[in-house]
Amino acid sequence: MIVFILLTIIYSKQVSFLRHGIRSPNDYNEQDKELWGDYPQGYLTQKGFDQVKQMANNNFTIHDGSGICNYDSFHMISSAKPRVIHSVIAFIQGLCPQNYNEILVQYFREYYEQYSTDPQNFNKIINSNFSEPFSLNFETFKMKNDFMFHGHKSEQCPLMDVLDDAIYSSSEYNEINKQVRQHSQFNNTFKLFKMCNPNSNVTQDSITITQLKKLYSNILCNEAQGLYDYKLNQEQVEYLMNIFKFQYFGIDYSQPLQHQATLSYILKWLFQEFYSEVEESFFYGHDDNQYALLSVITKEWPYVKFAGRLQFKINNDDQINVFLDDRLLITNFCNEGVNCKLSDSIKYLNKYINPNIERDCQLII
Repeated sequence: MIVFILLTIIYSKQVSFLRHGIRSPNDYNEQDKELWGDYPQGYLTQKGFDQVKQMANNNFTIHDGSGICNYDSFHMISSAKPRVIHSVIAFIQGLCPQNYNEILVQYFREYYEQYSTDPQNFNKIINSNFSEPFSLNFETFKMKNDFMFHGHKSEQCPLMDVLDDAIYSSSEYNEINKQVRQHSQFNNTFKLFKMCNPNSNVTQDSITITQLKKLYSNILCNEAQGLYDYKLNQEQVEYLMNIFKFQYFGIDYSQPLQHQATLSYILKWLFQEFYSEVEESFFYGHDDNQYALLSVITKEWPYVKFAGRLQFKINNDDQINVFLDDRLLITNFCNEGVNCKLSDSIKYLNKYINPNIERDCQLII
């Protein structure tokens, strides 16, 4: 067995892909409506905000030792979804506790203002001092042609709908659903589905892996927020987690078009940051962004947790290692999977960039 000793490596460059904190489910089922009431769907919670702030404080030190950051010492881009904007505020508060308002005002002016559709609301935000971020309206920020954070969506890539139709009508997908229904934990899980969706017409013979993945996604939100204890046994957790991962790695990010649509812009930005003058670069987005990267980086199928960190670290010898929440990943970049040459890693990842992705994503009638 080969043991890699990495403890003594000093990294000179770090590019971090970050996920937002705990949120409400994106699409409420009937149980969710009772648990969350009128709380908006897909929104960061106060618990998620505190989680991100703590993550920043525990894992990054870019301030001067007294809690004051230099804005020019790092790079960051971020999604315009409200849950991510809230997370960015929490992250900067944890990162720069003594001058976060100054940093956030500059970041909003230089980055988010270009996506603002309401100048009056934007001015209200930057004059707020960011002390009560949940009282602010971030729905007025819109990204058009958003291949950076949402290349997997049909708004950017209409051809994705055609691919999805082919996948979900295939004999392979039907066979996967049959296997899922034959598992020893299926009956208990279907009862769970009916408990959460009592008025659904879905039957044991018609339920799909995609519907079960959505169920577990909502369960993860509810349990993380502490709203409900589903009392799942270990085997059921493993069953649902395997379904959850298969939807991402075996379906959502398994085809060349999916890789190109989701990764072309991300990887071009990543390569740029590898050679930027700053030591820390941050990409603040969604779990889909990390799953898309993981689907080509490693043969593993890991879970991306709330406030999760996928990090590319480069040492002074231009060798790169990739970590998921401090766990070293064995990559596809070189034979050893760790301490790979930066040039080899870029060469490997470059094949997932389609310079004409915007054109190739369009439907041709």
